Amino acid sequence: MMREAVLCLWGVTMAAGAAHDDRITVLRQGQGFLVRSAFSTQQDIIIRSHRSGGNSQPNEEAYLVPTGTPLADYATGERIHAGGDEMPAFPISPYGTLGGNHASPYAQQLTAPDHGLTASAVGTLLTDGAGNRFAIMRVIDPNSLLIHPAGATPGAPVFTRLPPEGRLFRPDGRELHVETASSTQLWPGTRVTADDILVDGHTPLRDDGREIECAFLDHRYAYDVILPESLVAQALRHPGKPGDGRDPALESLFSVETLFRFQPYGACTLDQTYRLHRAMSSFKALGVMFGWAGTITRYPRIECYIPKLRSFTTPPAGPEKVSFDCDFAAIAPLPAAMPANLHLTREHCLDPADPPDRFVRIAGDTARRVGIALGYSLFDGCTAKARLGAERNVVYHLYSSHKMYPYCLTLTDPAPGTERRVLAFRQYFDPQREPDATLFIHHRQADSDVVYIDVHKTLNKQTVTLPRHLAGRPIAILEKTPSLTLHGQDVVPPDAALSLSVTEGYGYVVLKID
Repeated sequence: MMREAVLCLWGVTMAAGAAHDDRITVLRQGQGFLVRSAFSTQQDIIIRSHRSGGNSQPNEEAYLVPTGTPLADYATGERIHAGGDEMPAFPISPYGTLGGNHASPYAQQLTAPDHGLTASAVGTLLTDGAGNRFAIMRVIDPNSLLIHPAGATPGAPVFTRLPPEGRLFRPDGRELHVETASSTQLWPGTRVTADDILVDGHTPLRDDGREIECAFLDHRYAYDVILPESLVAQALRHPGKPGDGRDPALESLFSVETLFRFQPYGACTLDQTYRLHRAMSSFKALGVMFGWAGTITRYPRIECYIPKLRSFTTPPAGPEKVSFDCDFAAIAPLPAAMPANLHLTREHCLDPADPPDRFVRIAGDTARRVGIALGYSLFDGCTAKARLGAERNVVYHLYSSHKMYPYCLTLTDPAPGTERRVLAFRQYFDPQREPDATLFIHHRQADSDVVYIDVHKTLNKQTVTLPRHLAGRPIAILEKTPSLTLHGQDVVPPDAALSLSVTEGYGYVVLKID
């Protein structure tokens, strides 16, 4: 194990420690659940899956607690991640961003004092005097309404928002006096088709107050993204009635099936299948994302690491037209404020046929304290290395909110019936488990264990200790820099200790262990 290693960025000495617990403990709480696993020698991590957002999708938050803390006491820990925006959405032309926590962005909330309308007005068509029609989708209160453009041809929407100076007229010709029209979303915009929480993939997790120990927890979750114009048509067919997202008559634009598999060491894989039911001009997918909230965001030092990218300078942005020099492969600090809105594409990659597959942030003070890694499989699904970056024209969205947006798929003019599968992961990690490594994580992807080791310093025959249950199993190298040498090992040794060297101050290796 790497011991008494000097961290190259902060210049402090830290001893490595690792907990070798390959089990998790779970507890059901209504629609949500809690998952506890080892984080460090003294702390566990508890991931809380809960429903939130306008589509009531499963999002997550994470807490660091003393080892063995009862799951029900999760809130006594440090909330390193305050989650409410982890379900990836899909930028789609011409519809906008749909799915996940998003719905049609063409909805508007009107402030219309004393409008005199009741719930019976749902489905009423308003006009703007220029031929555009807007359906009342919801009467919020005596002074506000929710509207959405109407009249679009199903599958080929041309939606027009009411401009700030726009006027609206009732069916009898009287004007509806509107003070403001603010953009919002037409929630709910999804229809859930599967929602099963299974211990070790087969036994339903019951809400009975019992903690259950297991190898992994599966959450099989699937939903349809409803055509926005179909939601409008429903309101017109059933005037005066609230919308019913479960109505089988609602037409699906595309569907998303996800198998979340929660594993030890704060890991979760997301095995997703996308099925497109309508034509569209473009479809982009985030197989995984990470909302930037919680104590992880408040540490004085935040580092960003994305291998395989060239260094670049962001275009001037914000009121002061600020630019940032970014070298994420070499580790770049994340500024407290970073006005940016930049899609990193294949042109930003060192090799366009080998785009980044992992995206890392590490938070700390005088030492690294907590890390988060997102990524995509190098051997399975549409991001497999053998596909040479096909359909990955965009690899990352660098945005001022600091949310992590790694892209896995970009389709142009996909036909109805198009289907794609992606295998993604999200994993919290203790940077002090192997303090010589920028990233040291492992988890199962499909039927294989995968180990990631990224190092930003020179090493000479250092050892990295894997979990003992991997001993004796064959090793395959998925990818490796020439600067890293794995010394003479094609099978995990009996003590599970790997020996490696790194030259030139940087190297990485990704291992597949079967």
